[in-house]
Amino acid sequence: MATAEMPTEILLDNEVVKVVLHVGEGGCVYFHDILPAHASPRAQGTPHFKSSATPLCEVRLSGEGKSQSKTSKALVGSYAGTRLKYRSHETKTDEAQGRKTLDVVLHDEQTGITVTSHMVLFAGLPVLRSSTTIRNEGVKDVVVAQISSLVIGGLTRSEEWWADFTVSSATNTWFREAQWREMSLPDVGLDDLGLYQLDQGHLAPMSIFNVSNRGTFSTQGHLPIGILKHRNDAETWLWQVENNGSWKWELGDWKDDIYLAATGPSSNDHDWRQRLAPGDSFTSATAAILALIEPVAKSGAEYFVIDAGWYADDDDWWDDVGAWEPSKKRFPMGFKNLLDKVRAAGLKPRLWVEAEVIGIRSAVADALPLAAYFQRDGERILEKDRYQLDFRHPAVIERMDGVIDRLVTSYGVAYFKFDYNIEVTQRTDVACSSPGAGQLAHNRAYLRWASGLLDRYPGLVVENCSSGAQRLDDAMNAVHTLQSTSDQQDPVRYAAIAAAIHTAVVPEQAATWAYPQPGWDDETNALTVVNALLGGRVHLSGRLDLLARAQLDLVYSGMDVYKEIRGNIATAVPFWPLGSARWHDDWLAAGLRVSGGSGGGGGRCYLAVWRRGGPESYELPFAAIEGARDVSTSVLYPKMAGTKLEVAVSGLRATIPSEIGARLFSVEWH
Repeated sequence: MATAEMPTEILLDNEVVKVVLHVGEGGCVYFHDILPAHASPRAQGTPHFKSSATPLCEVRLSGEGKSQSKTSKALVGSYAGTRLKYRSHETKTDEAQGRKTLDVVLHDEQTGITVTSHMVLFAGLPVLRSSTTIRNEGVKDVVVAQISSLVIGGLTRSEEWWADFTVSSATNTWFREAQWREMSLPDVGLDDLGLYQLDQGHLAPMSIFNVSNRGTFSTQGHLPIGILKHRNDAETWLWQVENNGSWKWELGDWKDDIYLAATGPSSNDHDWRQRLAPGDSFTSATAAILALIEPVAKSGAEYFVIDAGWYADDDDWWDDVGAWEPSKKRFPMGFKNLLDKVRAAGLKPRLWVEAEVIGIRSAVADALPLAAYFQRDGERILEKDRYQLDFRHPAVIERMDGVIDRLVTSYGVAYFKFDYNIEVTQRTDVACSSPGAGQLAHNRAYLRWASGLLDRYPGLVVENCSSGAQRLDDAMNAVHTLQSTSDQQDPVRYAAIAAAIHTAVVPEQAATWAYPQPGWDDETNALTVVNALLGGRVHLSGRLDLLARAQLDLVYSGMDVYKEIRGNIATAVPFWPLGSARWHDDWLAAGLRVSGGSGGGGGRCYLAVWRRGGPESYELPFAAIEGARDVSTSVLYPKMAGTKLEVAVSGLRATIPSEIGARLFSVEWH
């Protein structure tokens, strides 16, 4: 029974969201609700709550299967999860950082493990971040096979959740990033069939829908993001796993509702296990859930990029990377001389570097100890003629610190494009409990190293690029200035990526290529520029040196527009009038709602619209202008004849005369 020392309810809230935990009889702790701050939580003890609540933390120890789940593949239903009982909790407020934290400590008397659930709310945001720390307070070693980052049961509060909600996930492949698909719950195997089996003693899950990834390309295949949405749009849940390696999230039926569980690597899916001696601890990956209820210098460029190959004497550079010394053959007048000329032209030099690999032909391939590389059974792992460096090893850190320091201080490099073009799924078995644990420790060591660069070199810009956007995760974005969005080279296809990318990365971090070509018509060259205008940085490439005067003017005018609007991008909120962009859609639209407007209660936005076929005019639903007294629209780029954006019955109607074309509009209303 609850006592003065054991509360029945634990609350974490801010001005927009409220998180309620329930402490049940015997000390088990459950997520009760995540709600808007003004809403009332469900009454404790209601039939729906009792049957759909899941333990706050799910821990699986080696040798233990599942106690409450029909399938051992599920992330819920563990033995340890039911044994963990309330010990204490602490809430803190950091006004300077604009955050509130809650730590709930749970204890398992049988094994001696202590689990602390860490929860964080941020001022003004309906976002909960969650992670879990496990500590061995017993007298013998324990091996952890799974530890949850976030588990929430009773997510929908709907008696017919299988009919009321849809789930969305995003595929993310090279040249085809951030492509969302929406599915009914029965279509992914989640419906009411499990309910009929409850009398057989199965608490669930009877069905699971999961999305996961393993290896060093953290987002190759799928983004670590999911959406659960009511069909009438009255309620939407969005979540992400913030890990730069292996991860998994799943939805399943837990008794009479849906649960969400998210985790970093686990034994079942990623060959991860972590041995904890008495006194040792380990912290899970972080997950977050959002509650949504209700010529070059003349072009305006600021950085000059020297891409792959600057260190090689010929084009056969792939397996020769690692020394990061400029080629004397390519730069007979000296590499520093070239960079000095770049700076004299008013540009800042940028270099391409693959910091995590060494090619098999590199002069430094054998300069580091064997323990500095990923290994299996005593052999360096070879992937596409490259070795993977292990950033846990001090020799790796020392070497790469020296490389970066030399390039920054001796050559004046102001921007690094950190690329990564191999995927190591074998992981490493050096100095770890399991190969998955070795990879996870390397991933975290790399994040610490990358974060330290920004601390040591104020003003340095570091871009995260992995074969386009194959590590498009929030753990990497947190320690890099920019995120590459794709290596897609067809601007018409790239439009679908550009329109959807802000579902995966905030606008101010999105770096999108624009690559005008002399053989393209004006509409196509303008389209490749529009692709990049709503991102944090325009990556201007292509053959600017071969463009005609009129073509250059078209590109320059786009860069002028970008410089006019970019000051608003950092605080803008993205929206999609036509819903999430799909790969084969004829019409695409994406916008940024910015602060300001010409009157009280009004608003302003930038709206990018693409036509890739279909009719000349298309209606764009836009509820924000409903009831507005005055709506004004203007064409920002390109200003071509026949272009229109007009108020229509359902919102706005765009007209683009060319069958292939794109426009950036400004819309203001009050």
